[in-house]
Amino acid sequence: MYLLIIVLGLFSLPEAAPDTSVAVQGEKQAQIYINNIESDRNTYSNLWALSVLSKSSTANGKYIAKYLANSRFNKQIYDHFRDTSLSHHQLLRRLTFDIGSPQLLIATLLSTDDREDKRKTVSQFENKFSLNSSQEINYREIVDAITSGDNINSSLVPVNQEPFIHFILFYEGAGYLKSEFISKFADFWNEVGFKSTSSNLTHSFLSAALVRANFILKLHEKNLQLYSQIMEDKLLPNSSYRLNLYRALDYSIYRLGYYDKSLNISRNFTVPLAAYLGREDIKLNALKNQAVSLYNIGKIEESRDINLRVLQEAEEKNIPINKSSLYNNLGIGYWMSGKFNKYLEWQFKSLEIAEEENNISHQLSILKNLYVYYVNIKENDAALRYLNRAKKISANMNNEEELAKVFISAGEFQRDVKNDFSLALENFEKADSLLGENANFTFQKSLLFQKAKLYRKHQNYDKALSFFKKIQELHQRTRKSIVAI
Repeated sequence: MYLLIIVLGLFSLPEAAPDTSVAVQGEKQAQIYINNIESDRNTYSNLWALSVLSKSSTANGKYIAKYLANSRFNKQIYDHFRDTSLSHHQLLRRLTFDIGSPQLLIATLLSTDDREDKRKTVSQFENKFSLNSSQEINYREIVDAITSGDNINSSLVPVNQEPFIHFILFYEGAGYLKSEFISKFADFWNEVGFKSTSSNLTHSFLSAALVRANFILKLHEKNLQLYSQIMEDKLLPNSSYRLNLYRALDYSIYRLGYYDKSLNISRNFTVPLAAYLGREDIKLNALKNQAVSLYNIGKIEESRDINLRVLQEAEEKNIPINKSSLYNNLGIGYWMSGKFNKYLEWQFKSLEIAEEENNISHQLSILKNLYVYYVNIKENDAALRYLNRAKKISANMNNEEELAKVFISAGEFQRDVKNDFSLALENFEKADSLLGENANFTFQKSLLFQKAKLYRKHQNYDKALSFFKKIQELHQRTRKSIVAI
């Protein structure tokens, strides 16, 4: 039985921090974008990147306005960047009408939720420019879908065309995308593969879009393959887009158990960028996840210190955070340090908040943790009380998966504590009947293993061996299904 640490989600050598600060990197990005605009290289995508960077922070906006004050930058389009009073949507709209770019038009439409504003913008654009298809991309139908709220499929945007459009759709318009669009994009680029370069913004868009697609499809192994080039990319604007990219990649990396890489993303990229952009909420959540990764690699004291820092900063700056998960994780840190009274104090605080917020998943995790604690100190009546509370909540919510997990725990209790073979088997069978063949691999393996332990304890070795063989067969079937995919 294990304690459940709550995540808002293969250990190797630590990695080096980035060699430049966020501020300096942003200044270099601005210079690259402006240089590309001056040279007429991918003008629309560099204008978009410059607009995002200029509005991501006051410091970035002031730097860009000052940089463009140089008399050699005499293009009229730069006047918009000197007007720091414009919102990003307003700035994008002006850039769109200055160069007549359908790509920027799509970005402009996705930067607002006002459907009437979308229609007005499209009408005004068509009075001056054409929306004809280009490179097999049907701009007219994409724009119509966005203004009317319809879905976008791969026939409108072929997967091997226009990375910027894919990027902006994945990060601003994912709700418009059909599942087949996402799957085809991920399948194509995961199969073809590509190498990002430090001087090509197109590759930055493509790799960021692919990370997002893999994240949506839970293809975490594929995102692991993109880890190095995302860490090396310097061109995607230092903005909320870059933050969301890091968070999606971090989630995939964490789910695979690469806690060192997860720590590298959070410490050296997400937290510094979030702090620079003034996103204290994202910074604190990233720190919470750092604490979880540290816990998983055995750095209990450091994990606890970070959780306490998060709690202090959240209270001092009045930043809303999920306190039930934070208190739970703090408690587990005290458990691992042998400070059991502190552990219980934080667990009960966590449970109280989870009940106030009606956070069912957190309530179940905390109740199971309390059950494990009382089993370990042999207070069996208290243990059963918390397990039965978890059972009642799961049953009331008709959550078969959680209820099945409770039955497995009950079976373990009857087997290991009460030494009651019949009741143990009855609980395991109830768990099996709830999910059966529809259960995921981890659940099936866990249930088979618990049954094998039950029969082994009662010296029915043939029966125990039959369950161990089923686990082996399950592994083989899983490997075959993965190859077939």
